[in-house]
Amino acid sequence: MNDLLASPAFASTYQKYVDAKLLHQKHHSANSPFEHLYEARQHLLELKSIVEDFSGAEKHQILAVLDYHLGCNYANTEEGSQGEKLLTKSLEVLRPLASQPSFVVIVIDALNQLGTLWAGWDQDKKASALLEEAEQLYTQFTSGERQLPQDPLVFPVVAHEDAVTSLEDAHTYTIYYLAQIYGARQLTDKSAEYCRRTLDRQLKRSDLNKLTWALDCMTLSNYYTDINAYPMAYHCLAASEQMLGAVDPKQYSGDGDDDDENPIERAKADLSWIWGKFYLAALDFGGQMKQESDFDRTVAASTLDSPEAYDQAGVSLFKDFEVSYKRPKIPSSNILTYQQARDPFLEGLKCVSDAQKFFAFDGHVTDYVSLVQDMSQLYKALSVFEEDPARRLKLHKRRAELVAPVLVEVSPVHYLPQTQQLQFELAAANEAMVDCRLVMWEAEHKSMVPADRAVAADLINELALASVRLYSDFITSFADAQTRQLPDPIPDEDNLKSVMMARWKIARLWSRMIPVPSNKAVFDHVQLREQKVEWLQRSLTQYERIKSYNSRHKIPGFDIEMQIIEEMCRLLPQQIKETRLGMDI
Repeated sequence: MNDLLASPAFASTYQKYVDAKLLHQKHHSANSPFEHLYEARQHLLELKSIVEDFSGAEKHQILAVLDYHLGCNYANTEEGSQGEKLLTKSLEVLRPLASQPSFVVIVIDALNQLGTLWAGWDQDKKASALLEEAEQLYTQFTSGERQLPQDPLVFPVVAHEDAVTSLEDAHTYTIYYLAQIYGARQLTDKSAEYCRRTLDRQLKRSDLNKLTWALDCMTLSNYYTDINAYPMAYHCLAASEQMLGAVDPKQYSGDGDDDDENPIERAKADLSWIWGKFYLAALDFGGQMKQESDFDRTVAASTLDSPEAYDQAGVSLFKDFEVSYKRPKIPSSNILTYQQARDPFLEGLKCVSDAQKFFAFDGHVTDYVSLVQDMSQLYKALSVFEEDPARRLKLHKRRAELVAPVLVEVSPVHYLPQTQQLQFELAAANEAMVDCRLVMWEAEHKSMVPADRAVAADLINELALASVRLYSDFITSFADAQTRQLPDPIPDEDNLKSVMMARWKIARLWSRMIPVPSNKAVFDHVQLREQKVEWLQRSLTQYERIKSYNSRHKIPGFDIEMQIIEEMCRLLPQQIKETRLGMDI
């Protein structure tokens, strides 16, 4: 068979094939993207004809190798079905030879190619089985006595370090594709680990795409944030930031339709936003820990706040990438007071504000609205750590000041989901202010003179009514434009829960309002009772509407809430009766 590989016809045609592939990699136009690949295919078919004229024990192996190259060619020209047939055919011959240096890279890459083809056809289990086989083959080949892989189509056969690069690249692609497949199969932990391994391996490549690496590392940080592994998430974001700083701007100076869409600037804005969400998540988690009396803070401190946590994160994520930490670290289990929460809050607010410079309202309405919501949520997260209700009130007031102007500017005709989100956010901010003022009311109203008590009650009621109107507008936004009636049943499960939650909040707000005499100079008990009865009745109506809907159409995932609502439906009639009889209101 060496005679075949060394023959002028074979060697010349094989070089033409290689040259055509290189031309495709360097020069392919949008009008004819596969021109050089089609040329390469013809050379491969010529090579098969040459091989057919030879005889020898290795003839079928060489034909199988050529089928592999043809299969890759068809796959790359979006002719997947033919590509799959040729790749499968090649593996029938080469699989038993996979442990040999001449064929290990080809078999691994053929399995990679087949895995991606089947994944594209939504056959994720079959795809993962092929890719896992490729991973196992690499492990077996590299775990024994060190052998250098070879190219079976090149004569004379030379084992050199470049062949190792081909093997390592093929394995990197295996890991990369497995990360995608595991993600598609909802195997989140596995997907994240394979994504980490891919990023770690890519750092060793001389042709590393730094921008893509940074973007992928940002995505990985979201996984660690979601599982409250804040040192790991922080390290990913710091690594992304450092890698973005190393990207050559000239490399992307011509990309994008306009300056605003420069990919580097977009990536930096995305990174700022993700940093903001990271700090928000850490504050939320700290707030949960503060509020949950049964949380074992000792355990939390030992797992999340050890001084070595960030150093360990760096070693376990990317061994050969030294990352500098410039932003405040977040030992979340230590966020138990306002002072401890302040720095994460300020950093998160700065990051979101930086992202807004790119995602401006003009041109990025959807993103801008989401950023405003994140700002509001940062103030809400900080409020959990504020013990003084008056200062807590100011934080929620700031939320309302952020959201209200944007709600006015957003068109519900063109941006209905964003309008709904802002309505709910602003209603929730007003509701939180009601809660703060009620805490202050309980502590102070008995010592107030009647006039001051009436003013304080009015402030509570005004906020409550504003919140009720916003929640009502939110509910109405899901109704039919002509009939003004909600669909029955409400088809979307997420929308259904949001509507029912808004009704529940309206019911709660009506019951918390404080009767105020219409004539501040005269304290009319009858008028106050009638006012309170009316509000309690409105509260009961909302609870009963939720109960009625649930009896007709079971609300998924709403069982705990329904227990409370049914209890309120039982208790409120008695409270209404007692209020009518003149008992304490």
